[in-house]
Amino acid sequence: MAENGDSNDETAGKPGNDAESGAGNSSGAGKNRDFRALLISGMLAIVTTAAAQGIKAYIDGNLATSQFHFSLIEKALQSENAKERAEALGFLTDINLISDKAIVHGVKCYLSKHPDTIPQFLPANTTGGAPQSYVASFKDELTAAHPELAGKRIAVVGFEVRFGDIVNGFSPIYAELIDDPKDHQLMVGERHFPGDFHGESGGDEESVVKASRIVSEIDLDTGDYYGKNSVARMTVLWRRLANGGDSVDMTAPPYTETFGSGARIVSAVTAKQFRAPSGCYIADIRNVQSSSHSSGERYLNPEFKVAYRPFPGSAKDHKSVDCGEAIDAPEVAVAPADTGASAITPAHVETDCP
Repeated sequence: MAENGDSNDETAGKPGNDAESGAGNSSGAGKNRDFRALLISGMLAIVTTAAAQGIKAYIDGNLATSQFHFSLIEKALQSENAKERAEALGFLTDINLISDKAIVHGVKCYLSKHPDTIPQFLPANTTGGAPQSYVASFKDELTAAHPELAGKRIAVVGFEVRFGDIVNGFSPIYAELIDDPKDHQLMVGERHFPGDFHGESGGDEESVVKASRIVSEIDLDTGDYYGKNSVARMTVLWRRLANGGDSVDMTAPPYTETFGSGARIVSAVTAKQFRAPSGCYIADIRNVQSSSHSSGERYLNPEFKVAYRPFPGSAKDHKSVDCGEAIDAPEVAVAPADTGASAITPAHVETDCP
């Protein structure tokens, strides 16, 4: 009986063993939950890190692409020749080197709308000193300052020039072309209107106007001046009116003045010759720009244009006189005048522009 009792006692102790087993199972389940939580947290951390790196890589990639596009455009706009700047921009879009469609659209729109006024961006080492100067039209500036000249016939009759080794800057001087009340012939008004000066203020200053004459021709000698394409000399010719104001007198010798010595100019050449077409006079100087040199000096760029208008008497014989809007002087030995329009091909023309 005692053995049975012992047996019963051992049997009675088993429930206690089950309780211990249950407690062990509960502890194991808690460890599993902790492990799963750690695993999930680790996976979330990995995913978050990967996503952040992916977003950063995307942003960095876009930033690098934008910087690359900007560097290409900046390089294309460094030329001092407006036509070359337009051609470089067109080339970048033609070969799809610029992949951003918005940038390509913007470039083509600007080329379509402003083919002759592509701005110049200078490298960082050439922008010290005075800021760049640009004037789209001396005549427009003048009529804004003198509203009484609006709608009047005004011509370039002289220049205020600053010069030394090169032509540092200038301002055209205007006068009204008016009908002489005595004989009803065109004459040059006595009141002179100087435009705003553009360029560097260094060098000697000279203001030249010839009585009863207008500027009929302008010659530019250009060349490299300490690494910058500059106007070495500017020669201006004045002539009297002829045939009652139908034209200028090409038979008499003109008055001539030359500004700039051309000293220390490398490879100087007579690059531009502005000549008013028959029956026309010089009415405006346009797209004049000066840019800064690394020395801090600001030099006049030779890539400006001259606009012509017909004399009022030139059409009295019912002949059509086409003076042109704004004409680039051709280089000597280049027959056709270069308007810069050849840089804009049909592929560069964008019609859907704001």
